[in-house]
Amino acid sequence: MKVYRHKWFIPLVIAFILLGAWFTRWETEATKQETSKSGQPYVLKWEKDRWSGTVWSDMYAVNLHARKAVSGSSSDTDFATGTWAWAVIIDGIWLLWAYRKDRKEAMALDNKGGPCI
Repeated sequence: MKVYRHKWFIPLVIAFILLGAWFTRWETEATKQETSKSGQPYVLKWEKDRWSGTVWSDMYAVNLHARKAVSGSSSDTDFATGTWAWAVIIDGIWLLWAYRKDRKEAMALDNKGGPCI
């Protein structure tokens, strides 16, 4: 007698870990509000990429957003983002494959009259 197991459980857990990692990636170091010489207010914000260690400076004004790496390299951040994206894609393919395989096995067991646990 074969016991049916869910093959999609591990890739689902990995998907939740990857999504959680994305939401905890950025840490705000500091913010500062100033006024330019022309009287236009703007906000400076420094964020740290926890994956690559790169610190970014963002400047927000009424019709402007500028971003640059203060310390570290933007290529490190791009590499970390690309690696994460590929991990999500591969895990998504694995999850779909495991779910489809589980469905086929469940139908086969149901047709045989076997237990589906």
